[in-house]
Amino acid sequence: MRNKDKRNGLKIAAVIFYIIYILAAMFAAVSVTMVDALPGKYICAGCGAIVVLSVITGILSLGRKRKKGVRITGLVLSILFAAAYVTGGIYMLQAGSFFNQISDNGKDLSEYCVVVNADSAMEKPEDLQGKDVYITSELDSEYLDAQELLTDEMKVPGVSFNYEYSTDTDKLMGGLADKSYEAIFLSKGIMDVYSESHTGFEDSTRIIYSVYVEKETASQAKAVDVTKETFNIYITGLDTTGTIDVLSRSDVNMLVTVNPKTKKILLTSIPRDYYVKLHTYQQMDKLTHTGIYSADETVATAEDLLGCDINYYYKCNFTTVTNLVDAIGGVDVNSDFTFVTHGRQNEGFYFTAGQNHLNGASALAFARERKSFSDGDRQRIRNQQIVLAAVLDKVTSSSTLLTKYSSILSSLSSYIETNMSDTDIKAIVKMQLDDMAKWDIKKISLDGEGSSQPCYSAGNAYASVIMPDESSIEKAKEEIARIFAGIE
Repeated sequence: MRNKDKRNGLKIAAVIFYIIYILAAMFAAVSVTMVDALPGKYICAGCGAIVVLSVITGILSLGRKRKKGVRITGLVLSILFAAAYVTGGIYMLQAGSFFNQISDNGKDLSEYCVVVNADSAMEKPEDLQGKDVYITSELDSEYLDAQELLTDEMKVPGVSFNYEYSTDTDKLMGGLADKSYEAIFLSKGIMDVYSESHTGFEDSTRIIYSVYVEKETASQAKAVDVTKETFNIYITGLDTTGTIDVLSRSDVNMLVTVNPKTKKILLTSIPRDYYVKLHTYQQMDKLTHTGIYSADETVATAEDLLGCDINYYYKCNFTTVTNLVDAIGGVDVNSDFTFVTHGRQNEGFYFTAGQNHLNGASALAFARERKSFSDGDRQRIRNQQIVLAAVLDKVTSSSTLLTKYSSILSSLSSYIETNMSDTDIKAIVKMQLDDMAKWDIKKISLDGEGSSQPCYSAGNAYASVIMPDESSIEKAKEEIARIFAGIE
């Protein structure tokens, strides 16, 4: 009687876990269908495998006269396969969420800061009690919104301060530097621009509090069939860490021209200090300064410069680079020189001429260094291209896509933004998984001569710029046209 009860109990358990197995298989199938990022051949193969395994597992688990060991084997297989299906389904839903998240570019955040001298005793907002915070009346309505937000956030017991006006932005920051002002309140973007032409300003000041003004974006992609038509993507790399929605200078500017039929990619780098006419304001400025306004301003200004439509943009920052490179297990690059990096965030990294294996931190340092090279920013641009090409090569390989995609998605979810739709992103992923093609990547750069010119975002103060070389621009236009025409 006891043995019979055990057999019946085992049968019941086998039935229960087989039902769980079937539900898990259905969950996986629905997840794959909802995300729609896998080629048909993978889906067919997966469905075929599920059917075969379902039959085998069912026979082992539910056969009427199966021995105890066989039934237990079927039960164990049901549990293992169910766990695999649930895990796979979750991964697919994670991918779908990622595609949707990075395509959601509905807002930008402008950072406004309470700034004190580096030697100030003030460390936190409460230290503003009874202090004068200097502001300027020369900025726009967004600045007024930021002041209102700061006032509201500081309405806490024991904290009150006074706003005092300074005549202009330059005097505002100069007053802080010479300690005639205790604290100022100003846009982080404007401060970054100011620090470019005033050596030592960044090191001599300290931010003790920030507020963020949200503004809607209206970026519209110039969509095409990304699996059949050639298209341009603009990569704007902000000089920030953390989440991607805070506006800042565009430190990396690169046009990626993609021909999905010929499997050719052209990387066209533009120096961050290129002296260009801002699209919206029609004033001369550095290209990097467009980032403090929006990615749309950066893209539109680049379109004017290169005379082409830019279909999509991808916005990233320092954190994007470090997280992505670490997620794919690092990259191998060939350095043109042996050098050591400089700068507060990337100091002391050592690279040898020839091949180097880079993790996330060293890849960022490699791509940012310019002081070690005689041609400065030009070599930095070449190194940025080297890193990007290495990342593209590794990400598009079958082993990386199939084994590391989950870690890639997790590493990038909050640190990349695009106006490319999730449908188009999935179409590219599906295409690459389908053919696992090796892409031919070519790299070019715009050139120019160093100069000092007035810059709009710096209040027309003079700053170091690169005056565009028209012949290099024309050459870039020709190379872009060749990719579009499919010319070898």
